[in-house]
Amino acid sequence: MVNRLFLSTFVFFSLPLLAFAEVTICKNGNLERRIEITSTVSDKKVPCEVKYFKEGDEAGKTLWNAQNDAEYCEKRANEFTEKLSSLGWQCSKDAEAPSAPSQ
Repeated sequence: MVNRLFLSTFVFFSLPLLAFAEVTICKNGNLERRIEITSTVSDKKVPCEVKYFKEGDEAGKTLWNAQNDAEYCEKRANEFTEKLSSLGWQCSKDAEAPSAPSQ
């Protein structure tokens, strides 16, 4: 319960910081993994990072990042998604978050 409350609070306060997020969900039986490409710059895809989340890991792990080349993050995320798919995971794009309002 405490972990869910922390996660909800963290997500709520972090949302205005994210300008772009592309999420891929991969499932294998009861297991779920999430791959996110995120950027904190409004209307831009860079700087970007690719994060990987497992159950119970709210912080995730940054696998790759780039300061100037959004295609690098997209390519790496797609390659990682293909790797999981080749290992039997069923992956699909989940959502694309709209840009946060300018402050």
